[in-house]
Amino acid sequence: MFGYVKPYTPRLEMWEYEIYNSAYCGLCKCLGDRYGFIARCLLSYDLAFLTLLHSAVNQKEIDVCRQHCMIHPIKKKNCCKPCRAVKDCSDFLVLLTYHKLKDDLQDEHGFLRQFAVRFLLIFFKKYYAKASKAFPECSKKISEAMKMQREFEKTGGSFDQLSEPTAKIMQAVFEECSDDPKTKMSLRQMGHFMGRYVYLCDAIADYEQDIKKGRYNPLVSFKNNKKEIIKLGNMYINAVSVAYLKLEKNDYSHIIDNFVYAGLKNTLDKLINKSNKNRKRG
Repeated sequence: MFGYVKPYTPRLEMWEYEIYNSAYCGLCKCLGDRYGFIARCLLSYDLAFLTLLHSAVNQKEIDVCRQHCMIHPIKKKNCCKPCRAVKDCSDFLVLLTYHKLKDDLQDEHGFLRQFAVRFLLIFFKKYYAKASKAFPECSKKISEAMKMQREFEKTGGSFDQLSEPTAKIMQAVFEECSDDPKTKMSLRQMGHFMGRYVYLCDAIADYEQDIKKGRYNPLVSFKNNKKEIIKLGNMYINAVSVAYLKLEKNDYSHIIDNFVYAGLKNTLDKLINKSNKNRKRG
């Protein structure tokens, strides 16, 4: 989940938007406390979604307070106080970011990009060791999935095969949000199809640059068939929704509903429309 799991904000009520933002700010603070300033710079709103989901399935409410931050040093903002959901999600972000940086090291050939990735990896090796200690099984599964992804990108395959590693990564992260076996099963299913959705969104977003730079992109096999891509995306969103319906949740379900039933579709539509505009310009 790197920027594709967002709410559809026009449908969020004010109190829902404030809870959502407080989860984001709480994550930022927690990352700073646990991993330092650099880790805070890589936070995305996807993890705010996961924090709310974590809280919801464990029937825990976020405790909100007013605090200053670096971005808003004068006026205080609502911020989630430290809790298990925030701590766990900050660890998940470090695990995901570390492997994303390792993957970028294989893909990026420009000197400046290579230098930036190597610089960040210096810090994240230490952060990764700490996060792996907290979630050893999750860390192992993510590592195995990333190896699988590199192999698939060399040999090719169907879109289902190529999106399987990302599905396994999200599956491993989502299931750590609960200790209850029944809840874990539903979270695993939800994470699996969320991973496929994220992989598809990433492929759409990178398509133009990948083609231009001669890099591999799994959407080449679709031969610009927009209808098939939309059909696949909607199938993944529906599968996420089905798994989500099986979960018992608290009052935050109203906010999470927005992500699942409106936000995912809105993001997919925007990516496809943007991609079509870019192709017409080209």
